[in-house]
Amino acid sequence: MNPIVLQVVSSLVVAGVSAWVGSKIGIRHAIEKLRKERAFDRRLSWYENCTLAIQQFRWNNMAYADALRHDRSKLPGIARTAVLQAPKLFEQLNQAILYSPKATVHRLRDLAIEIEKFSVVADETLKRDVPADEFAAVVDTLSDSLGVAGFELAKQIRDQLGLDQIALSDIQ
Repeated sequence: MNPIVLQVVSSLVVAGVSAWVGSKIGIRHAIEKLRKERAFDRRLSWYENCTLAIQQFRWNNMAYADALRHDRSKLPGIARTAVLQAPKLFEQLNQAILYSPKATVHRLRDLAIEIEKFSVVADETLKRDVPADEFAAVVDTLSDSLGVAGFELAKQIRDQLGLDQIALSDIQ
């Protein structure tokens, strides 16, 4: 066989194999990048939903404390809202294991335990007819814990998004 033809054929084969290998590597890289972007999007969505659920529950608790102090006629409606919000909040807290670092998983587990303990204390307190201001102070304590937890989540996702850091005092 003619050496020139052999050289052309070998060059074409090498070029073809190189193109095929390069395209395989490029496709694999693009798929991996897409997978990481989708995972980040899911994580971002969870951070947003969890932070919102915590804040909504917090705002409802703050309204409950305010109603205890000023207008008890609003309590049944606020309590119904809390009953409706609680499952969504606990669903988001339980999903922390999928999307957040270990320390956050533990922090949100502790928050869930605190909310459950608060529910027990609330039931007992209401049965004993404790003074409104005393019970409102207990509600305020839970609201503060919810506010700190929501802030911690917001701070984490701001880090991941490359946004400026904020302090707790910025939102209080």
